[in-house]
Amino acid sequence: MKPNKILSQHKARLLREEKRLLQRRESSYWKETLAPVKEKLSDLIPDKALGVLREAFETGFYVVFDKGTAIIEKSYSAQKHRDQYDVNRYILGKAITKKNLKRFDRHASKNAAANKGISAAEGAVLGVLGIGLPDIPVFIGVILRTVYEICLSYGFEYDAPQERIFILGIICTASSKGDARAEHSARTDRIGYLIDTGQAVPDDLKGSIREAADCLSGALLGAKFLQGFALVGAVGGITNLSLIQSVSRIAIFKYKKRFLRRAISAGETEK
Repeated sequence: MKPNKILSQHKARLLREEKRLLQRRESSYWKETLAPVKEKLSDLIPDKALGVLREAFETGFYVVFDKGTAIIEKSYSAQKHRDQYDVNRYILGKAITKKNLKRFDRHASKNAAANKGISAAEGAVLGVLGIGLPDIPVFIGVILRTVYEICLSYGFEYDAPQERIFILGIICTASSKGDARAEHSARTDRIGYLIDTGQAVPDDLKGSIREAADCLSGALLGAKFLQGFALVGAVGGITNLSLIQSVSRIAIFKYKKRFLRRAISAGETEK
């Protein structure tokens, strides 16, 4: 089978899998048991609290983007990821096969799994101690570390402002549901395409941070404020784990699509 045909088939399968993920309906247990509880809890929390949480996430993103990247990078070896990508890319260049394509996925998934454990521990421990809002920069750091490692696994970087906008789009997609999730997903894909084709990204970083903060505060409103109460707050660990899992899944889809588009384009250029 021709290399570009293999890449195109791999991309088509990826798109089908992503579509199923984005259209996945909530389980009956969630709809009948958990959703009503969350709704009642949200009704008990004053509107002012949502604003406080949104502002905390927005401030947290600025702090982590400004000063936290260097700290995050101390928790893993970015160069090691780049080296592994180079090895995987070299092997793929020798033979474009399904097996060699999966090397990138295994590397990305392995790191995502490790970060889910970190997030669960962070949320549960801080929750038991009765620490809620103060852990938001730490939680954002875990989210970004998850995305950064996946990003590097597929040969991309994350420091440029437009790449940060792309990452914030991933976070919005992961923390949304229904039509909103589909809209964020499509916009994130469009941003990735503009970046990869050397075009200007119309979205600005400030607005993207505000939107991501809004998505996260809506998704985590109940859990984060419950996390402010000792012992009961251990629910934060479960919520953090779920969100990190969603972020990692969406990030793998988004970066892999960009990786395959670049590989297919390179193949067309060589003809």
